[in-house]
Amino acid sequence: MRSGPPAPSFWPALHAELRADDRALHRQLLALRQVAGLAETVSALRVCDVAVWMNHQALGHACP
Repeated sequence: MRSGPPAPSFWPALHAELRADDRALHRQLLALRQVAGLAETVSALRVCDVAVWMNHQALGHACP
């Protein structure tokens, strides 16, 4: 099992996804932030982080 920080290629790939299709993913994350009632100071990247973490937990992974 891999642990530690993501591979260096992860960050450019995430950046590309956030900018793809005229920033569609970025806009979806901002919309999710609004639906969740979060402050505008919460970044799209943080919303993505929490959404991925929550989905990971929902799939039954026993990570801390």
